Amino acid sequence: MGRKAGKGHVAARTGQPGLLLGTAQAAEELGVSPSTLRRWLKEGRLQGRKVGKRWRFERSELGSVVDLNVQEPAPAAAPPTQSVVERCERQLDALLLEGGLGQGKLEEAVADLDAQVNAYARGSDPAARHLMAKLLLHAVRSTASDLHIEPMGQRAKVRQRIDGALAQVLELPNELAPSLTDELKRWTCLDLGVRRVPQDGRAVLSVEGREVDLRISTMPSLYGETVALRILDRHVVLLDVDRLGFEPAALERYQRILRRPNGLILVSGPTGCGKTTTIYASLRALNTPDRKIMTAEDPVEYTFDGITQTPIDEASGLGFARAARTMLRQAPNVMFIGEVRDPEVAQLVVSAALTGHLVFTTMHANDALAASTRLIQMGVKPFLVSSGLQCAVAQRLVRLNCPECSAPYVPKPEELDALGLKEDDRGRTFHRGGGCARCHQLGFRGRAAVYELLEFTREVRDAVAEGSAERLAEAARASGWRPLREVALDKLFRGETTIEEVLRETCFEDRARMV
Repeated sequence: MGRKAGKGHVAARTGQPGLLLGTAQAAEELGVSPSTLRRWLKEGRLQGRKVGKRWRFERSELGSVVDLNVQEPAPAAAPPTQSVVERCERQLDALLLEGGLGQGKLEEAVADLDAQVNAYARGSDPAARHLMAKLLLHAVRSTASDLHIEPMGQRAKVRQRIDGALAQVLELPNELAPSLTDELKRWTCLDLGVRRVPQDGRAVLSVEGREVDLRISTMPSLYGETVALRILDRHVVLLDVDRLGFEPAALERYQRILRRPNGLILVSGPTGCGKTTTIYASLRALNTPDRKIMTAEDPVEYTFDGITQTPIDEASGLGFARAARTMLRQAPNVMFIGEVRDPEVAQLVVSAALTGHLVFTTMHANDALAASTRLIQMGVKPFLVSSGLQCAVAQRLVRLNCPECSAPYVPKPEELDALGLKEDDRGRTFHRGGGCARCHQLGFRGRAAVYELLEFTREVRDAVAEGSAERLAEAARASGWRPLREVALDKLFRGETTIEEVLRETCFEDRARMV
């Protein structure tokens, strides 16, 4: 890995000049990510030559890279004292052992991770490396989607996100945080000498036989670098459409829509609500030898045999709009454009839906009604939206009560008032988890999707074309549409989730639409 060699320079590995290297090779020579190398090229810190549409470099050009800020490189993190590491390791060992991992298995798993990162271990502190391995092991065993290391003055917090909610794992002395951050930066091939600007990287490691994709993001803060580590389990079992969580009537309609040869299927919701999972399940159902399926994703989270998947790279000029235009020249039957971010992409996905393609895409909108009109706000003609859309789906994820510790309870009157329940529903039995070892004392274990499905029937299309919000709501209800709050209440009444989850994940305005 490239290291800062002196004031304002980065030393590259030595090699014979004359051989032209591509961007990926040059980045490897310098020990930085390709995105960092492209940024240096744009800033003028690196000289190259254009060969066709690609940049090429000679090794001699990589001998030094001028730092325009002419700043001293950040010093390497000082090794923490042995007593600090041992104390934190004992806390983490206790958590792992409490979670059912035996001492022998624990040592075996840490040794396996250590062997995998050994190629990047030059200059690292073994104690910090082992502690970071145990933190990652605990996160994977807890089915965490994120691991965060956050310096906060005298102490650094280590938190992980489980089922969408952050939970603190332990607190560390602040002196230990830089060493853990450096370990992750080594594993993901980031520049250890850069601490004043954000960096992004990734790595693939095997944890207890499960291949996980790690995506790291560093950010300078007042007390040091804060790290967010996204953890994607590559062997996670992707769901079938009938296991996503649709209510029976909505599932029947959605499966019928999937069988149509063309049109736009729009999935909306906030970040982290499971939109990609819904679309992946839909693509799996359509993935047959007689269909050509192409995707443009940012990033590609899981790979499929039989589907052409393209990662978006804005830095090199490959955005969603360009990917969509190129896809259309490849004659696909089914397309997935990761997100509608601007009017150009909105026009392209609607045009593709109207020219014989089945198109999936996502956008951020509060509900299915708003998603259908958002395209019009982005400049697509109303009659094109009403003609091209087959359905709009909005979704949220609610945490499920832990089956081991869930028990009935009597909610407070103000909780029932906040739900806006009818009088007949206020006397129902409600459940919540009390917390146990199986759910890490959270009371929840797992999440389920809550869906609202707006099918574009003739009446709905007419209402969209007219631009009448009131008529759209009436036509939607007549077509079988039910708002998110109403669907979430079904799960609440079945004892699957809590009042707090329903209130947190569904819009208050939905109450006004309930019959």
